[in-house]
Amino acid sequence: TLLAYLVRRLLENGANTSFVNRIADATLPLDELVADPVSAVEALAANEGQIGLPHPRIPLPRELYGEKRVNSSGLDLSNEQRLASLSSALLTSAS
Repeated sequence: TLLAYLVRRLLENGANTSFVNRIADATLPLDELVADPVSAVEALAANEGQIGLPHPRIPLPRELYGEKRVNSSGLDLSNEQRLASLSSALLTSAS
């Protein structure tokens, strides 16, 4: 069935630390499985001195490609003026 397929795909493609993957681990203590994620973040922040520090091994979007090149800025599609200019450019190029 579709549900079984989706669950299998989640297990195959999900991170090893995901809830779906961990719930099947009978050796995992229940308290660890249902641990409060906010408490985990606060404990991490106590060690690092601040909540929300970026992971040192995950590059920020601008440095995604390392020293090869700078990542593009992309488009702010929540900006109405930007959408209007894109629409105008698209209509102009279509005619």
